[in-house]
Amino acid sequence: MSANGTRNAYDLALGQLDDGNFGLEAKMKLQWYFLDGPAGYWKPDEKQTFVDDWEREVRAAWDGQLVMTLADGRTVTLKLDFEQQIGGFMSDHWEMSVRYRGMKEGDVVGSAVTPGMGNVKLDNLDVMMRTDISQVPAAHEFGHMLGLDDEYPDDSPHKADGASIMNSGMGVRPRHMEHFAEWAEKHIPGQIFTGLKKWLGGL
Repeated sequence: MSANGTRNAYDLALGQLDDGNFGLEAKMKLQWYFLDGPAGYWKPDEKQTFVDDWEREVRAAWDGQLVMTLADGRTVTLKLDFEQQIGGFMSDHWEMSVRYRGMKEGDVVGSAVTPGMGNVKLDNLDVMMRTDISQVPAAHEFGHMLGLDDEYPDDSPHKADGASIMNSGMGVRPRHMEHFAEWAEKHIPGQIFTGLKKWLGGL
């Protein structure tokens, strides 16, 4: 599946639960690189801690979101699956670069996602709630990894929805799941991979 139609950003698979509902798995392979900065440097244990914190914040915002409700009342929910590695080599969907900038106010790195290149640029504060708005940057940037656009520009039709995760808040809206719903609608009639129950059932 591509983000903004530009590249392979994640893999999708559909699984059916024992209760008849469905889980839509979005799997990403992430390779992490940690870059020292003028404000400080990464200690070995801080790298894994950042990865764990990033996953926690992303899952808290996105994992388990309702993708769609079928006409018969059954549901499709989003399930995230990450394969992650620090350094080295892997065939990844995304290269995640994290700059260390310490806690100094104003020392801004500028987090960004470049779908066409498969690159994500973060800093060590992106797993924390911002002080100026109610948003964890890592969760917002993950929306771009899913293919979503910013909603805070003046020309966005959703500019007024400041609480949206793609604007200045943490709220995931039904519109953010539309591309997943379109994919699921094409696959639910057939090709149900029951082997995915290992992660769908009983969690």
